[in-house]
Amino acid sequence: MKSLIVAPSIGGNGINGVVTLSKNLHEQYELSKLESLFLFTGFKGRKGVNNNVELYEHRPIFPFFVENAYYDIFPWVNKEVRDIINREWDIQVNLTPDPLGHYAIYKAERNKVPVVTVYHTDYQEYAKARGEHLRIDMTPFFTRTVSVIENLYYGRADTILAPTQRIAEKAEESLERKVEVLGRGVDTSMFKPRHKEASDNLRLLYVGRVSPEKDVVSIIESLSGLDKVELDIVGDGCDMNNVKQKAYNLGVKTTFHGNQKYHKIPSYHDKADAFIFLSKTDTFGQVVTESLASGLPVIVYDGQGPGDYVTDEFGFKVGNNREAREAVVELQKNPHKRELMGLAAREYAEQISWSSIK
Repeated sequence: MKSLIVAPSIGGNGINGVVTLSKNLHEQYELSKLESLFLFTGFKGRKGVNNNVELYEHRPIFPFFVENAYYDIFPWVNKEVRDIINREWDIQVNLTPDPLGHYAIYKAERNKVPVVTVYHTDYQEYAKARGEHLRIDMTPFFTRTVSVIENLYYGRADTILAPTQRIAEKAEESLERKVEVLGRGVDTSMFKPRHKEASDNLRLLYVGRVSPEKDVVSIIESLSGLDKVELDIVGDGCDMNNVKQKAYNLGVKTTFHGNQKYHKIPSYHDKADAFIFLSKTDTFGQVVTESLASGLPVIVYDGQGPGDYVTDEFGFKVGNNREAREAVVELQKNPHKRELMGLAAREYAEQISWSSIK
């Protein structure tokens, strides 16, 4: 079977769940010995064949830059991209509804190639968060536009995959299509626990984009007025200035580390006591499972993907800032409970290695 995988990237800074998914899918294809080609956008122009897997990094001719990623407005202008997509493929795995993904899925439909896509973002919530962030509320326009684009993209897919049952049901309601469930794995050899001395000081960690849809501001607000609580933020984005100002105004002790390479991320888990992630748009939250593998209790928003797999054995599912604050206080006051939850977190993560996902 010959597979074309259209991806946002197969590497990068590791603070993007779809990039991590692409990277691990690439590794699984190498192990499977199935013939495949990974087509993605970037400026390094990487090309080549490693055993059964071919790589083609498409250099944008009409580039635009969004949230630490490059895209091409008109990818079909590149003849090599056209030729690759028009080859005789048995299946297309399309991971990105960007212009390249839209063009590839359109051609797959024309060429009668079956397509598998992944529902990795709640785009309606994403549109709301982005729309409300502007000085003029653009939410109605954004949500209508996203709905059209979303249905155009997923409407051409033969199979749509979601990482949890809750997200599959939400996607089915939004898309009016059947959506299958396929979970995600975590690298338990890269992310693993480190011994920490018990203390009533609490060091929290957030890893991810610092953008409106991630709602990092809510994390800051939930920590306001708490003593002996520190926050490390690993990542960058368009909401960084707003988050820094909020932390300063509320007196929340916060260290901003910016974007980091993927291999450096575990070093921040090593210093943390717990992980906090209040995004309302993530359908899975790869950074959450990486934190569980690192033996950290987690605090997550209950309305999205992480709420499907986080349990009270190793985490807190919260619905608002007050509940997030209460979870932080409980972890701070109970070092022994933190330790027990960390052990349970690692035990859960060991059950979901990438090789176990089928």
